[in-house]
Amino acid sequence: MIKFGLLLGLIAAVGWVNAAPVFPAGAISPNRIDVASLVNYVNADSIYNRIQHLQDYQTRYAQADNHWEVAAWIKDEFVRWGYSNAYLFNFLWSGTRQFNPIATLPGSVFPDIYILVGGHYDSFSDNNPLLYAPGADDNASGTAGVMELARVMQAANFQPRCSIIFTTFAGEEVGQIGSETYAQQALADSLDIRLVINLDMIGNNIDPHTLLKILRYDGSLGHAANAAAITTQYTSLGTQWGY
Repeated sequence: MIKFGLLLGLIAAVGWVNAAPVFPAGAISPNRIDVASLVNYVNADSIYNRIQHLQDYQTRYAQADNHWEVAAWIKDEFVRWGYSNAYLFNFLWSGTRQFNPIATLPGSVFPDIYILVGGHYDSFSDNNPLLYAPGADDNASGTAGVMELARVMQAANFQPRCSIIFTTFAGEEVGQIGSETYAQQALADSLDIRLVINLDMIGNNIDPHTLLKILRYDGSLGHAANAAAITTQYTSLGTQWGY
């Protein structure tokens, strides 16, 4: 739950440290949002249950017969929480139709500027991924994280100034095909995405001295620093810069 408070704070207060120039004047609230009020909506059981549900598919491999069923369930959850704009972004890969569930929380001031929060929902195993690749950590944990952020923000009637796209990608394990195809389409559509937060294997740290691993990329170093600052402010977690 602490991790979700951090992520909620990063999305709500994005640009607070060093990163403001990538957003237009007025896009960043001059006051930090009350992260605690959002964290109160987080439900550990609902996160656990979604991870369990995804694991219960036995496999979520891109070429397994159930890959549409998995995507449709995620999309239907978005709809159930009030995202009437939720849909399945679909594309063809290796003879199969693949699907990225997508839902958007519209911005109240800058609806055409986007923050994207994502994580892949497919899974893989070294034996026979068509039959068994439950992937509770990689990456049902990240998928459940994206879904919980979407649920909490809707439940709290959170009104972001910029729009927030929530999505879970198909086919990461076979070459990042879901995210790459979506990125190509976003570029073709001139979609103004200012920040991407990718949740991957967010539940795999069993060290009692729990760390949040933050992966920094060119163009988002300020946001990474913001994530570290929010971690210190709102949680007892340590931070670690990852590769």
